[in-house]
Amino acid sequence: MHIEGLDFHNKHSVWVYPDPQDERARNAYLKLLYQDFSSLNIQALPLWGPKIWKQARHSVVHQHWFEFRSVFGFLRLIFRLWNFWIYKQLGGSLYWTFHNIEPHQSPFPRLQRLLMKTLWRLSDRVYLHHSRHIRWVQDELNWTHPDLRF
Repeated sequence: MHIEGLDFHNKHSVWVYPDPQDERARNAYLKLLYQDFSSLNIQALPLWGPKIWKQARHSVVHQHWFEFRSVFGFLRLIFRLWNFWIYKQLGGSLYWTFHNIEPHQSPFPRLQRLLMKTLWRLSDRVYLHHSRHIRWVQDELNWTHPDLRF
């Protein structure tokens, strides 16, 4: 499996969420995706940021499946966005793979979309899971991004 243009600009570490090694996660896709990058230090993204902040200039955060299903999940995403903002201020690179046009089970779709738009704006690069998503994000959402790939 290969995403067109997936590269990590000679970074030393790649922080991924969810953890591609976690057997409980949706990880068959992630294991295939990262198998070509075995020379890199690919790690699970911690919820708390200081560990990734220290390596910001030499690492990439690659976020997948940015959605919530509960109040706790919502708060976790707010916290994650705050961590991403600090990480970016310290020189880190943030990539997001936009998998789903709409989250599968979000109880608050408009709030979910607001969080997704925030992540969209924070991201240095956005990978769309499918080419048909390009028209949807540009026409329906009116979102644009300088480094959009699929």
